[in-house]
Amino acid sequence: MAENTLQKTNEGKDLEVTRGSASRRVVKPRVDIYENDAELLLLADIPGIRPENMDIRLENNELTLEARWGQTEAREPTHREFLEVDYLRSFRLSQGIDQDNIQAELKNGVLTLHLPKLANQGARQIPISAS
Repeated sequence: MAENTLQKTNEGKDLEVTRGSASRRVVKPRVDIYENDAELLLLADIPGIRPENMDIRLENNELTLEARWGQTEAREPTHREFLEVDYLRSFRLSQGIDQDNIQAELKNGVLTLHLPKLANQGARQIPISAS
């Protein structure tokens, strides 16, 4: 497995972000990262988020996931166990990722990012010549 192909860059505690007059709690979504010969697969838990409230950016090899929770109904709950939060998380990508072919899908509160590896980036045998 390739080490440091994807590095977490904004580790730390939850944030409180103020935009205008509204203050929102921003948390890092929990992620699982899997690797095979063809790609890295990143799964991020972001419950309550719709695709139109999500922004995924790639700039200077840094992949940023940002999602704003949008209330679906204009009524106040009588009891609440799930807090409305926004999500923010960044990762540093290595040169071994095919950044032009990254794909994302959102289903049932889980964001799936396919980060394909560039061709010829796998392990290879180095020939040794005798002198």
